[in-house]
Formats: sequence, C-alpha cells, structure tokens
Amino acid sequence: GNQSFTPELTPARRQVDQRRTALAGLVSGDGDADAEVRSALAQLDGLSAVRAAADSTSAGRAATFSYFTNLISRLGSSSLGLDRSGDEQLRRGVGALTALQDMSEAIAQERAFLNGVFSAGGFGKGEFVQFAAMRAARETAATRLREAATDTQLKALDFTLGTGAARTTQYFERVAVEGADGRPLVVNPQAWWSGLTTVLGDLDQLQLHIGSEIQFRAFELRSAAAERLGLLTAGVLLTLLASLYLAMLVSRSITRPLAA
Repeated sequence: GNQSFTPELTPARRQVDQRRTALAGLVSGDGDADAEVRSALAQLDGLSAVRAAADSTSAGRAATFSYFTNLISRLGSSSLGLDRSGDEQLRRGVGALTALQDMSEAIAQERAFLNGVFSAGGFGKGEFVQFAAMRAARETAATRLREAATDTQLKALDFTLGTGAARTTQYFERVAVEGADGRPLVVNPQAWWSGLTTVLGDLDQLQLHIGSEIQFRAFELRSAAAERLGLLTAGVLLTLLASLYLAMLVSRSITRPLAA
C-alpha cells in the first residue's frame, strides 16, 4: 500500500525479465542440471498475476512475501554438483558463493519484510519472530561465508558491509530490534529500502566476482583434463603402434625360419 515505491517497480521488473531470459538461454541443454533449473524457472509463470495484484493493491503482504521467498529458495537450491568436486579450490569457491547467496537472500527478505513493518508503523502479531529468524539466517550464512571465502573475498565483504549505506541500514535495524515490545516505529521506509538496495547491489557484484573466479577455475580444470586426455590418447596410440611392431617382429621371427 506504500505508493512511493511505484516508480521502482517497472525497472525492477524489467531487470527480472532480462535475467530470466538470460538464464533460460543458459539451461537449454539436455542435462539433469538444465532440467532442474528449467523446472524452477517455470514457477515464474505465475509472476504476472502477482504483479497485477500488487498494482491493484489487492496483494496480501504475507502471501506475496511467501511467494517470492519460496521461488528464490527453489532457484538457489541447486549447486549443480560442484560442491562435490574433488578440487578443493573449486569446492571452496562454490561454498563461498552459496553462502553469499543465502546471506543476500536473508538480507533481501529483511529488506522487504521490514519495509512492510515500517510502512505499517510497527510489528504485527508474530512478525517480530519472523524478523528474528531472518536475522539468524543471515548470521548463519555469514559464518559459513567467512569459513569458505578467501582473504580477498573477505576484504571485499567487509568493505561492502562498512559503507555509509550499510551503516545507515544497521541503525534502522537496531530501531526495529528495539520495537520488539510493539512500540510504534517511526522510520522512513524509502530510506531503509534505498540503503539496503545499495548494499544488495554491492553484494551482487561480489557474487559475480566469485562466480567469475569459479568459472576461471573450472576452465583451468577442463584444460588440464583435456591435456591429460590428450597425453593418455597419445600414450595409447604409441602403445598400440609398439604392439603392432612387436607382433610384426614376432611374426617374421617365425615365418622366416619356416620359409627357409
């Protein structure tokens, strides 16, 4: 019901649609991972109805929040088997990326949830418990991230969480924590949303960076595997040629005395 966010809907929806199209193009193959991601993407078919309900102000806050939360959870649930890789560097990279995705999702949930709370002027019945669960999920993901990330990635994370926008939203979050007793919360929802949007944008760039590192490592592993395969193939061919040569020598050693 907060109309001040209406101008932000169109560009946000355009970005979602663009990323959906890009992702669909990446999973057009016949592999199991492709099919799994396509199945998750199919849930976006209900997005038009959710958007229409939001535009007509008939969308329920809880139902809409649940729809997006479940959808994002489904999209991010697959590691595509990379977490079982025998390469430690690749495994750690995937672990860091997954933890950062979970952390970003918890922050995004908190952004959307508290936006509704701040717009309403305070927590409704049972809402503070939901807020506490989101904070716990964020801290759990942050702990996993710090265990898997490299020093460079950790420095980038600390920088992101120390910006002016991040510090502002941390203050708003403390105000929300103090509202556990049901007191009125006087916070500008637009300032809260804008601040966390900036933080999430920075975290998104860090995700892209870690993703590019994973891609580069995967390329190195593929190249090394191709090189080993080439060497093995050459070895097999040399062995086969040597066998043929030895067979010819053995044959001659038998046929020449017989001919004589």
